[in-house]
Amino acid sequence: MAGRRCLIVTGAAAAVVALAACADRAASVATQRVSIAGQRFELELALDDLDQYQGLSERDSIDPDGGMLFVFSAPAKLEFVMRRCYVPIDLIFLNSNGYVIKTYRMPVERDPHAPHSQLQKYRSVHPAQFAIELRGGTLDQLKLKIADTIDLPLEKLKKMAKSR
Repeated sequence: MAGRRCLIVTGAAAAVVALAACADRAASVATQRVSIAGQRFELELALDDLDQYQGLSERDSIDPDGGMLFVFSAPAKLEFVMRRCYVPIDLIFLNSNGYVIKTYRMPVERDPHAPHSQLQKYRSVHPAQFAIELRGGTLDQLKLKIADTIDLPLEKLKKMAKSR
């Protein structure tokens, strides 16, 4: 019985440590203010592999002026999926100069827990260095077109991604 109590305490202690780490991470999330087609957004930054893999997964809502800005260290053909995403997301791929190169309206998957191979793929088609995820339906309001620009502090963001 003593062994069992120790396991429970250890498990509870591990849970407390994990919750504290999540709280610290949430408190330290970097954001970038962005204006898109005259509308202002406060976007969480995804600068490293871990944040980029997680993206907006496991969220049950996205603020109307919220979302995520993915910054990659170099342009590449990118592929996104709706893994463990419970709300529709609009996706904007940008090249290294901040030009819109592709957009998608991504509905919630029938099975958001399906293996990666079974999820719908959303590809940048051309090399992209940035991607923006916004609340579903936002693209309809913004009326963005391919080749529109989004004003970002490009060099600052690129350096941030390289430093990770």
